[in-house]
Amino acid sequence: FNKENEKEIYERNYCNEMLLKLLIELDGVDLVDVEPERKKVLKQKRKDIIKIIQAELKALDALN
Repeated sequence: FNKENEKEIYERNYCNEMLLKLLIELDGVDLVDVEPERKKVLKQKRKDIIKIIQAELKALDALN
């Protein structure tokens, strides 16, 4: 990553924004009317994906 390259900075910021958007979308997933067993599985999958996204955001932040 080159801090002097505007294109790379833009791409990093774009990726950061898209990952944050995904987190917001995951927060909005409604599991109220889902059966308990399926709800448990979906909550775990959502948690796993959030951890992956957070790791990617951390890696992007480390490029500064």
